[in-house]
Amino acid sequence: MTSTTESSPEPPENSLNSRHMRRILASSFMGSAIEYYDFLLYATAAAVVFGEVFFNSLSPALASFASLGTLAAGYVARPLGAAIFGHFGDRIGRKGVLVASMLMMGAATTAMGLLPSTAQIGAIAPVLLIVLRVLQGIAVGGEWGGAMLIAIKHAPGGRRGFAASFANLGAPAGAILATVAVSLTTLLPDEQFFSWGWRLPFLLSILLVALGLIIRLKIAESPLFQRFEAEAEQRRTPIVTVFSKYPKNLVLGVLTGISQFTIAGIATVWAVNFAVVNGADKTGVLNSRRWRPWSCSS
Repeated sequence: MTSTTESSPEPPENSLNSRHMRRILASSFMGSAIEYYDFLLYATAAAVVFGEVFFNSLSPALASFASLGTLAAGYVARPLGAAIFGHFGDRIGRKGVLVASMLMMGAATTAMGLLPSTAQIGAIAPVLLIVLRVLQGIAVGGEWGGAMLIAIKHAPGGRRGFAASFANLGAPAGAILATVAVSLTTLLPDEQFFSWGWRLPFLLSILLVALGLIIRLKIAESPLFQRFEAEAEQRRTPIVTVFSKYPKNLVLGVLTGISQFTIAGIATVWAVNFAVVNGADKTGVLNSRRWRPWSCSS
């Protein structure tokens, strides 16, 4: 007797529902979520922790200013990371540079969780903090654009915008995870929180990066890149092409990005710092921030 049920055939390779394409989309989402977890974990800690741990010799106002100043270093470094990783992504492929950006971010964030305070090693502590923040900025600058591009280049025509959205979805997911992680540690007594509790979310990064690498290492380079790989030697300096042929698009993109980052920074970092410094409960403030509509530009 012939069975009346048949197994569903595997979707074609040019479908978003194929096994390979699902892996690509998962890689874009997870990579972006993990990198933004790390990047915005710093933002949360800068608003709540770092003034007390690394700038406690200053007045509360100056400590907040210095703490948020180190936060800005990461945003300044992001375009540098986009230029570096974008250049090598065009030359040698996106997969390798995305693995490198994730490893850089994970190493910098984990090192932050192990960084001694100013009370322990003096002024070198905030200097090292800034160096690690710059590395975070470079890493996330390479991640977001690369994760989006690898999804676009694998996606079939007509579905590329939808595929690229998975990299965008990862950013708010990582931001919420970072806020939740710090919010849970604020339940500790202040002495324990400022001593070691705030470090736990930073150390968690190494586990998240390991998970992301398991997914990312299984993806293949995009067929579009493989098709034109033979022409790589002709694309020695792709960044020069961007500046020379598309200056207007570049300037408009930079101005749009700056406006988004400014609004997000005021709403999600400065406001948290202001509330906490003026006596608001840390856990309550972070929980209220967690439920605001997150912008992926944060």
